Amino acid sequence: MPVRSLLLLLLVLAALAAVPAGAGAPSVIVSDVRITPEVLMPGDQALISITLTNTAASSVRTETGSAGEGDARTVSTSTEINPVIEMVTLDGGREIRVLGGDRQYRGELGPRQSVTLPFLVQAPPYTGIFFPVLIVRLQEGETLKYPVAVNVNTRVTGLRQPALLLSQSTIGPFAPGDLASIAVSLANAGNGEASDVTLRFGANGSGLVPVGSRTVHLASSKPGSNQTFDLDLRVDRSAGSGLREVPVEVAYTALDGTRVRTTELLGLDLRGRAELAVASVKTDPVRVREGDEVDLVVRMDNTGTGDARAVSARIDLPLSGTREAFVGTVRPGSNAPAVFALTADRSGEFEYTFNLSYEDDWGVHETGQPLHLSVASSGNALLATGLLLLAALAGAVLFIAWWRRRKGGAAHA
Repeated sequence: MPVRSLLLLLLVLAALAAVPAGAGAPSVIVSDVRITPEVLMPGDQALISITLTNTAASSVRTETGSAGEGDARTVSTSTEINPVIEMVTLDGGREIRVLGGDRQYRGELGPRQSVTLPFLVQAPPYTGIFFPVLIVRLQEGETLKYPVAVNVNTRVTGLRQPALLLSQSTIGPFAPGDLASIAVSLANAGNGEASDVTLRFGANGSGLVPVGSRTVHLASSKPGSNQTFDLDLRVDRSAGSGLREVPVEVAYTALDGTRVRTTELLGLDLRGRAELAVASVKTDPVRVREGDEVDLVVRMDNTGTGDARAVSARIDLPLSGTREAFVGTVRPGSNAPAVFALTADRSGEFEYTFNLSYEDDWGVHETGQPLHLSVASSGNALLATGLLLLAALAGAVLFIAWWRRRKGGAAHA
């Protein structure tokens, strides 16, 4: 039938025009859509079968790094990064009623793998062409949106409806306290023009606040067009780590004069950055003398926005004892001590370096800070020297007295 042929052509064109709402071009696409029956009568039910496919030939990420300190070799690590589907839903809007389907589907798609998801829908009690939207959210923060054309007793030649889809250039990562600048694109994947297009960016309490105007107005969006503009978001220092979303209200006027309003979501990957610094240095006892057993306590503050994990400290003091300390985790706004048990086996003024190693959401960090320790001479050494001098003086006196007595006895004889 001509109507069926036109409908199939329409579905192919819609598939080619689908635009993902995630960061970059995702490897998961809608590869097939089947509606049974192809044309519904008002109030009828239909089965929509949608096939998702991972188009990537391979899903391996390779990281290269140093084999270790002082080792010039490099080590490469390969990790599988197959896309993971977090949520699949079919939004029928006000016209198409979704009776059931795989809304709770969650799974991983390997290279070249596909999965088919069925949805049972019911047509409205009137004729027309309607566009329920398939929404697929991936674990990496990407979102795929795909409009599905449902014909309810209408000639396909009368189909001229816009389908506006929002996407972003990147999801980050960004650190709390940063200014996140992203490029936002609005694409019209339908075959009808949208006029008087308005985008309103809102703050939903997640710590992401638009900088400057929160509203973007476009006179029109023609079929196949893609308009890009910049968006700056201030990330609050208390926003924490994880995926945060910003709601965007998209409103436009269709060709028949209907005012359409939808809500899209932009996502940002936030990663806390730890910042450790020495807050204080104390010794027990306070005044260190040669021969003392000393506890050296270096307290660190985390003034950053993320956890400092696997914190360890090392000192290069030329004193015997424990010169390494494992601290653990230091949360933002808190502090923790690194304790070193030493023996002051020598006196003097010692310049040493406090070396700190820790990791946060951005990787492994190492810092060093110069410190100073004074070790006074022990009083026992002075006492021993004095006693030796007294003993030598007493021996000399006794020797002189003995010599005089001997000399006097010889004279009388």
